[in-house]
Amino acid sequence: QLMTKWARIENNTTMEITDIDPNGRFHPDLNWEECADGVAQGWRRSPNGAFTPPAVDTNLTLGDEGANP
Repeated sequence: QLMTKWARIENNTTMEITDIDPNGRFHPDLNWEECADGVAQGWRRSPNGAFTPPAVDTNLTLGDEGANP
């Protein structure tokens, strides 16, 4: 059985996920939308309502703080 989940959206970004219906539990100015089970914090919501994971920056390199001595 699939559980319904809700995402709190702020600036088109998922800020938190809950599996408990948020209706009436939070301040009405917070924007909660139903989402698929796999949606996670940090995902983006497009204008058409689709949720997508954040883009991965493949140009990242480790600085000195990440190098092993």
